[in-house]
Amino acid sequence: MTEPNVLRGWGEIEAFTRESRKTLIKKNYPVQKDAGGSVWAEVEKLKEHRVGISGNMRESLGISGNAPSDPL
Repeated sequence: MTEPNVLRGWGEIEAFTRESRKTLIKKNYPVQKDAGGSVWAEVEKLKEHRVGISGNMRESLGISGNAPSDPL
């Protein structure tokens, strides 16, 4: 089964990232809202965002080396 390109609704996004809606908003994840108020997110952008957070955390802790290749 292939991974979807776009996740629709908070439920799908929360399940994929394993983060709550509140945490996703707090960490500024790239979740979009359409004109009708529904939310969606591109899987690749969520992954890139997670890697960025992970990389920033590693850097702030003084940890060198490569971040995991697939953080989600």
